[in-house]
Amino acid sequence: MKTKNMSLFYSNPMNKPGILLTGKNAGDWYLQTLKRYSGNSAEACYIVQADFEPINALLPYKMKEAAKLIEPYFRQLEKRNQAYILANITLHEALNYFSFVPNYFISIKEILKNISHKGGVIILGTQFTMNHSYIPSLLPQGLEQMPLSHELQTAVDALRKKYYNTKDKVMAEQVFQSIKNIAADYVLIACTELAVAYGDVDCSLNIINLPQLQIEQLLKQENDE
Repeated sequence: MKTKNMSLFYSNPMNKPGILLTGKNAGDWYLQTLKRYSGNSAEACYIVQADFEPINALLPYKMKEAAKLIEPYFRQLEKRNQAYILANITLHEALNYFSFVPNYFISIKEILKNISHKGGVIILGTQFTMNHSYIPSLLPQGLEQMPLSHELQTAVDALRKKYYNTKDKVMAEQVFQSIKNIAADYVLIACTELAVAYGDVDCSLNIINLPQLQIEQLLKQENDE
């Protein structure tokens, strides 16, 4: 499997945290957000771009097969002995099928374990994610998933698909305003495309933004070292 490495603007990129990119729009969002959070004039990490289309074609129902395609990238990043993240929330479940346990990867399991939120939470992701047990199984004690209507799930998934290739601020505003009308304590964004969409709206929600928390944790670990 070929992998594409891009070490940006650092004389010694081996000393920088890493990020494994998948889809283009999602990857752009991670890099732009990382740049903004780091306060740096350049992307603050070592980048590996996965050949994502063959992997994406297996999601979400063939996770074991997807794991076999994504695992070599993890092995590559592990050799650097630096913290790294995966720019795709759905694929985190693939780690359950790896032939080894990564030591330096910042997983959403680790992130959710350390949050202290309590109350009812709506999970936003793909149609599969919103009905699958994986994300709910990672929620800390005191944070309980609330049901989302089939109609709103369909709207959320349509928004996610729209933002995979392009943007639609009007559509995003409509979907998030509908979500705001639900009496939930928190809204957990478990999809990068939806994190991108939320950034386009003027709608205040109590958000647990997993893609954003990944970046915050990556920079925190770098600063702690």
